[in-house]
Amino acid sequence: MLHGILADAVSVFSSIRFVVQGPSMEPTLWHNDHLLVDQTAFRHGIVSRHSIVVMDDPVLPNHTLVKRIVGVPGESVSVRGGRTLINGRPLPEPYIRTGERSRPDPAEIEEWELASHQYFVLGDNREYSLYGRDSLLFGAITKDIIIGRVWFRYWPARRLGRLSN
Repeated sequence: MLHGILADAVSVFSSIRFVVQGPSMEPTLWHNDHLLVDQTAFRHGIVSRHSIVVMDDPVLPNHTLVKRIVGVPGESVSVRGGRTLINGRPLPEPYIRTGERSRPDPAEIEEWELASHQYFVLGDNREYSLYGRDSLLFGAITKDIIIGRVWFRYWPARRLGRLSN
């Protein structure tokens, strides 16, 4: 319990604010949700698979994205028939809408082998993940473009609270 309180205190003082733009993370995050992003999460080892992160857009300078980490260093990632596969096994993803189909067409899917410093990120709303602005478009990302881990939604008030990753 004390560890959780201390972690929250550190997160508060090392956080920046971020506002979600677009539907790419629905139903977890919605357009115009206001979030706190812990910039020290990697240093404290609290970023892992399923963490929601804010990152620099690797394609568009001066733009940021919010995505979920689905693949971590050393893994093989592919998406087939709407399922994310990690090392050939389906990844449980209770946060995406049932029946959603990931882009692109399954016949065109590649497999990504993640190096020791790479991550694979996707939006929860796979059909509308900001017109494909995720790892299906730009491939694996490196830790240096991740700004931090989303940990708290402070607006709108009806959805106020800590976000579990």
